[in-house]
Amino acid sequence: MSINQTLKSLNGAVVVIQSLRNPGNYVDAHNSKEGRINGCPRSNLVDAIWTKFILHHIQNNIVCLEAVRYPDHYFDMNTDKPKIKNGDRYQELKLTHFNVIPRDQDWALFSIFGEADLSNVGIRSERWTDRWWDAHTSKRLLGAKHDRGNRPADSWGKFEISFPALPEDRYELVASKKNETSFAIDHSFSYESGVSRTDSKGFEESSSLSLELQKNFGVAANIGPSASAKFTVTNTSVWKSSTSETFSMAKKTGTSVTVPPDKGIKIYQLQGRYGSLNIGTHHFRKEEYE
Repeated sequence: MSINQTLKSLNGAVVVIQSLRNPGNYVDAHNSKEGRINGCPRSNLVDAIWTKFILHHIQNNIVCLEAVRYPDHYFDMNTDKPKIKNGDRYQELKLTHFNVIPRDQDWALFSIFGEADLSNVGIRSERWTDRWWDAHTSKRLLGAKHDRGNRPADSWGKFEISFPALPEDRYELVASKKNETSFAIDHSFSYESGVSRTDSKGFEESSSLSLELQKNFGVAANIGPSASAKFTVTNTSVWKSSTSETFSMAKKTGTSVTVPPDKGIKIYQLQGRYGSLNIGTHHFRKEEYE
Protein backbone atom coordinates (compact mmCIF):
# COMPACT_ATOMS: atom_id res chain seq x y z
CA MET A 1 0.00 0.00 0.00
CA SER A 2 1.40 3.41 -0.99
CA ILE A 3 1.31 6.43 1.30
CA ASN A 4 -1.44 7.92 -0.90
CA GLN A 5 -3.54 4.76 -0.51
CA THR A 6 -2.93 4.72 3.24
CA LEU A 7 -4.07 8.32 3.62
CA LYS A 8 -7.13 7.71 1.44
CA SER A 9 -8.15 4.73 3.56
CA LEU A 10 -7.73 6.84 6.71
CA ASN A 11 -10.17 9.54 5.57
CA GLY A 12 -12.21 10.50 8.64
CA ALA A 13 -10.13 8.39 11.04
CA VAL A 14 -8.89 9.74 14.38
CA VAL A 15 -5.12 9.80 14.72
CA VAL A 16 -2.37 11.04 17.02
CA ILE A 17 0.90 12.57 15.81
CA GLN A 18 4.07 11.77 17.76
CA SER A 19 7.29 13.74 17.50
CA LEU A 20 10.21 11.47 16.66
CA ARG A 21 12.50 14.18 17.99
CA ASN A 22 10.93 13.65 21.40
CA PRO A 23 9.37 10.18 21.53
CA GLY A 24 6.42 10.09 23.91
CA ASN A 25 5.53 13.68 23.01
CA TYR A 26 2.49 14.36 20.82
CA VAL A 27 1.04 17.23 18.85
CA ASP A 28 -1.32 19.07 21.21
CA ALA A 29 -4.55 20.87 20.27
CA HIS A 30 -3.67 23.34 23.00
CA ASN A 31 -6.25 25.61 24.62
CA SER A 32 -4.27 28.60 23.31
CA LYS A 33 -5.28 27.39 19.80
CA GLU A 34 -1.57 27.25 18.99
CA GLY A 35 0.20 24.03 18.10
CA ARG A 36 2.24 22.58 20.95
CA ILE A 37 4.18 19.38 21.64
CA ASN A 38 3.51 17.71 24.99
CA GLY A 39 4.18 14.39 26.66
CA CYS A 40 1.61 11.65 27.14
CA PRO A 41 2.07 7.95 28.02
CA ARG A 42 0.82 5.80 25.16
CA SER A 43 -1.51 4.00 27.54
CA ASN A 44 -3.31 7.31 28.20
CA LEU A 45 -3.85 8.34 24.57
CA VAL A 46 -7.39 6.93 24.35
CA ASP A 47 -8.43 9.34 27.11
CA ALA A 48 -6.28 12.32 26.02
CA ILE A 49 -8.59 14.27 23.70
CA TRP A 50 -5.95 16.98 23.20
CA THR A 51 -3.79 14.50 21.25
CA LYS A 52 -6.48 13.53 18.74
CA PHE A 53 -7.08 14.80 15.22
CA ILE A 54 -9.46 13.78 12.46
CA LEU A 55 -7.51 13.14 9.29
CA HIS A 56 -9.39 14.42 6.24
CA HIS A 57 -7.93 13.12 3.00
CA ILE A 58 -8.10 15.72 0.23
CA GLN A 59 -6.21 14.13 -2.67
CA ASN A 60 -3.03 12.15 -3.30
CA ASN A 61 -0.84 12.72 -0.21
CA ILE A 62 -2.60 15.94 0.88
CA VAL A 63 -4.68 16.09 4.08
CA CYS A 64 -6.10 18.57 6.54
CA LEU A 65 -6.29 17.91 10.27
CA GLU A 66 -9.23 18.79 12.53
CA ALA A 67 -8.87 18.90 16.31
CA VAL A 68 -11.22 16.48 18.08
CA ARG A 69 -10.96 18.76 21.13
CA TYR A 70 -12.21 21.71 19.08
CA PRO A 71 -14.57 20.58 16.31
CA ASP A 72 -14.37 22.67 13.12
CA HIS A 73 -10.87 23.89 14.06
CA TYR A 74 -8.15 22.95 11.60
CA PHE A 75 -4.38 23.25 11.64
CA ASP A 76 -3.38 26.45 9.88
CA MET A 77 0.10 27.34 8.59
CA ASN A 78 -0.50 30.86 9.79
CA THR A 79 0.94 34.16 8.58
CA ASP A 80 2.08 35.00 12.12
CA LYS A 81 5.69 34.48 13.09
CA PRO A 82 6.69 33.26 16.55
CA LYS A 83 8.50 35.54 18.97
CA ILE A 84 11.58 33.36 19.31
CA LYS A 85 15.21 33.53 18.27
CA ASN A 86 15.50 33.47 14.46
CA GLY A 87 11.71 33.75 14.34
CA ASP A 88 11.80 34.96 10.74
CA ARG A 89 12.61 31.36 9.70
CA TYR A 90 9.35 30.08 11.13
CA GLN A 91 5.57 30.35 10.85
CA GLU A 92 3.14 29.66 13.66
CA LEU A 93 0.84 26.67 13.40
CA LYS A 94 -2.56 27.54 14.82
CA LEU A 95 -6.02 26.03 15.07
CA THR A 96 -8.37 28.10 12.95
CA HIS A 97 -12.16 27.83 12.89
CA PHE A 98 -13.79 26.92 9.59
CA ASN A 99 -17.39 25.76 9.18
CA VAL A 100 -16.68 23.06 6.58
CA ILE A 101 -13.68 20.91 5.71
CA PRO A 102 -11.32 23.49 4.12
CA ARG A 103 -10.57 21.45 1.01
CA ASP A 104 -9.67 24.47 -1.12
CA GLN A 105 -7.93 26.56 1.57
CA ASP A 106 -4.17 26.26 1.17
CA TRP A 107 -3.53 27.40 4.77
CA ALA A 108 -5.16 24.16 5.98
CA LEU A 109 -3.58 21.74 3.52
CA PHE A 110 -0.51 19.63 4.27
CA SER A 111 1.37 17.04 2.22
CA ILE A 112 2.64 13.89 3.92
CA PHE A 113 5.94 12.38 2.75
CA GLY A 114 7.68 9.28 4.03
CA GLU A 115 6.91 5.71 5.07
CA ALA A 116 3.67 4.17 3.76
CA ASP A 117 2.69 3.02 7.27
CA LEU A 118 3.19 6.63 8.48
CA SER A 119 5.77 5.52 11.05
CA ASN A 120 8.24 8.21 9.92
CA VAL A 121 6.91 11.14 7.89
CA GLY A 122 7.53 14.79 7.15
CA ILE A 123 4.59 17.18 6.96
CA ARG A 124 4.81 20.06 4.48
CA SER A 125 2.56 23.09 4.11
CA GLU A 126 0.75 23.61 0.82
CA ARG A 127 0.46 27.32 1.59
CA TRP A 128 4.23 27.72 1.59
CA THR A 129 5.85 24.58 0.26
CA ASP A 130 9.17 25.44 1.89
CA ARG A 131 7.62 25.25 5.37
CA TRP A 132 7.66 21.92 7.22
CA TRP A 133 6.27 20.94 10.62
CA ASP A 134 8.91 21.33 13.30
CA ALA A 135 8.74 19.88 16.82
CA HIS A 136 10.65 22.89 18.07
CA THR A 137 12.84 22.91 21.19
CA SER A 138 10.44 25.51 22.64
CA LYS A 139 7.77 22.73 22.76
CA ARG A 140 5.83 24.62 20.12
CA LEU A 141 4.75 23.16 16.81
CA LEU A 142 6.06 25.51 14.13
CA GLY A 143 6.51 25.71 10.39
CA ALA A 144 10.26 25.72 9.69
CA LYS A 145 11.90 26.84 6.47
CA HIS A 146 13.39 23.91 4.56
CA ASP A 147 13.95 22.74 0.98
CA ARG A 148 10.53 22.03 -0.52
CA GLY A 149 11.77 19.03 -2.49
CA ASN A 150 13.22 16.95 0.34
CA ARG A 151 11.65 16.13 3.68
CA PRO A 152 13.81 17.03 6.70
CA ALA A 153 16.50 14.50 7.52
CA ASP A 154 16.84 15.84 11.07
CA SER A 155 14.54 14.64 13.83
CA TRP A 156 12.85 18.03 14.29
CA GLY A 157 10.89 17.34 11.11
CA LYS A 158 10.07 13.67 11.68
CA PHE A 159 6.70 12.48 12.98
CA GLU A 160 4.74 9.27 13.41
CA ILE A 161 1.01 9.22 12.63
CA SER A 162 -0.86 6.42 14.38
CA PHE A 163 -4.13 5.46 16.00
CA PRO A 164 -4.51 6.42 19.69
CA ALA A 165 -4.58 2.66 20.32
CA LEU A 166 -4.09 -0.28 18.00
CA PRO A 167 -7.52 -1.65 16.98
CA GLU A 168 -7.75 -5.42 17.35
CA ASP A 169 -10.59 -7.90 17.04
CA ARG A 170 -11.11 -11.56 17.75
CA TYR A 171 -13.90 -14.09 18.42
CA GLU A 172 -14.41 -14.97 22.09
CA LEU A 173 -16.40 -17.93 23.44
CA VAL A 174 -19.56 -16.64 25.16
CA ALA A 175 -21.79 -19.75 25.29
CA SER A 176 -21.60 -23.53 24.97
CA LYS A 177 -24.32 -26.18 25.12
CA LYS A 178 -24.34 -29.96 24.60
CA ASN A 179 -27.68 -31.50 23.51
CA GLU A 180 -27.84 -35.13 24.53
CA THR A 181 -31.44 -35.65 23.44
CA SER A 182 -32.79 -36.94 20.12
CA PHE A 183 -34.61 -33.70 19.32
CA ALA A 184 -33.51 -30.08 18.78
CA ILE A 185 -33.57 -27.74 21.76
CA ASP A 186 -33.29 -23.97 22.20
CA HIS A 187 -30.52 -22.64 24.38
CA SER A 188 -30.67 -19.09 25.77
CA PHE A 189 -27.53 -17.17 26.65
CA SER A 190 -26.59 -13.64 27.65
CA TYR A 191 -23.77 -11.47 26.41
CA GLU A 192 -22.52 -7.91 26.63
CA SER A 193 -22.70 -5.54 23.66
CA GLY A 194 -21.20 -2.07 23.46
CA VAL A 195 -18.13 -0.48 25.04
CA SER A 196 -16.67 -1.26 28.46
CA ARG A 197 -13.28 -0.75 30.13
CA THR A 198 -10.86 -3.45 31.12
CA ASP A 199 -9.05 -1.24 33.65
CA SER A 200 -10.22 0.31 36.92
CA LYS A 201 -11.47 3.53 35.32
CA GLY A 202 -15.17 3.94 34.68
CA PHE A 203 -16.30 4.31 31.08
CA GLU A 204 -17.54 7.81 30.25
CA GLU A 205 -19.54 7.77 27.06
CA SER A 206 -18.97 10.58 24.56
CA SER A 207 -20.11 11.10 21.00
CA SER A 208 -16.54 11.87 19.86
CA LEU A 209 -15.18 8.61 21.29
CA SER A 210 -18.06 6.60 19.81
CA LEU A 211 -17.36 8.08 16.38
CA GLU A 212 -13.63 7.45 16.82
CA LEU A 213 -14.22 3.76 17.53
CA GLN A 214 -16.70 3.39 14.69
CA LYS A 215 -14.35 4.95 12.16
CA ASN A 216 -11.07 3.45 13.33
CA PHE A 217 -12.47 -0.09 13.42
CA GLY A 218 -13.82 0.36 9.89
CA VAL A 219 -10.47 1.43 8.44
CA ALA A 220 -8.30 -1.20 6.77
CA ALA A 221 -4.99 0.62 7.13
CA ASN A 222 -1.62 -0.78 8.13
CA ILE A 223 -0.52 1.81 10.67
CA GLY A 224 0.22 1.41 14.32
CA PRO A 225 2.25 2.57 17.34
CA SER A 226 5.46 1.62 15.51
CA ALA A 227 6.54 0.44 12.09
CA SER A 228 6.41 -3.17 13.30
CA ALA A 229 2.90 -2.93 14.76
CA LYS A 230 0.49 -4.14 12.12
CA PHE A 231 -3.22 -3.51 11.85
CA THR A 232 -5.00 -6.51 13.35
CA VAL A 233 -8.69 -5.92 12.59
CA THR A 234 -9.71 -8.84 10.38
CA ASN A 235 -13.46 -8.18 10.14
CA THR A 236 -13.51 -4.65 8.73
CA SER A 237 -16.78 -5.12 6.84
CA VAL A 238 -18.60 -6.23 10.02
CA TRP A 239 -17.37 -3.18 11.94
CA LYS A 240 -18.36 -0.88 9.08
CA SER A 241 -21.92 -2.21 9.14
CA SER A 242 -22.24 -2.10 12.95
CA THR A 243 -24.76 0.40 14.33
CA SER A 244 -23.93 3.25 16.71
CA GLU A 245 -25.27 1.09 19.58
CA THR A 246 -22.16 -1.11 19.24
CA PHE A 247 -19.99 1.89 20.09
CA SER A 248 -22.09 3.12 23.01
CA MET A 249 -21.96 2.13 26.69
CA ALA A 250 -22.08 -1.64 27.17
CA LYS A 251 -25.24 -3.39 28.28
CA LYS A 252 -26.30 -6.96 28.91
CA THR A 253 -28.60 -8.58 26.41
CA GLY A 254 -29.65 -12.07 25.47
CA THR A 255 -30.66 -14.31 22.62
CA SER A 256 -31.15 -18.00 21.91
CA VAL A 257 -29.78 -20.60 19.53
CA THR A 258 -31.12 -23.94 18.36
CA VAL A 259 -28.92 -26.91 19.23
CA PRO A 260 -29.35 -29.93 16.90
CA PRO A 261 -30.07 -33.37 18.41
CA ASP A 262 -27.07 -35.30 19.73
CA LYS A 263 -24.73 -32.38 19.07
CA GLY A 264 -23.08 -29.57 20.95
CA ILE A 265 -22.70 -25.99 19.92
CA LYS A 266 -20.25 -23.24 20.83
CA ILE A 267 -21.03 -19.56 20.27
CA TYR A 268 -18.23 -17.07 19.65
CA GLN A 269 -18.84 -13.31 19.76
CA LEU A 270 -16.84 -10.83 17.70
CA GLN A 271 -15.17 -8.46 20.15
CA GLY A 272 -12.82 -5.52 19.65
CA ARG A 273 -10.01 -4.23 21.82
CA TYR A 274 -8.84 -0.59 21.72
CA GLY A 275 -6.33 0.06 24.44
CA SER A 276 -8.25 -0.41 27.70
CA LEU A 277 -11.61 -0.50 25.91
CA ASN A 278 -13.50 -3.65 24.97
CA ILE A 279 -16.26 -3.56 22.34
CA GLY A 280 -18.86 -6.31 22.06
CA THR A 281 -20.81 -6.74 18.82
CA HIS A 282 -24.01 -8.54 17.84
CA HIS A 283 -22.02 -10.67 15.40
CA PHE A 284 -21.52 -14.36 16.24
CA ARG A 285 -19.91 -17.47 14.84
CA LYS A 286 -21.33 -20.92 15.62
CA GLU A 287 -19.34 -24.12 15.88
CA GLU A 288 -21.00 -27.52 16.14
CA TYR A 289 -19.33 -30.53 17.70
CA GLU A 290 -20.25 -34.18 18.31
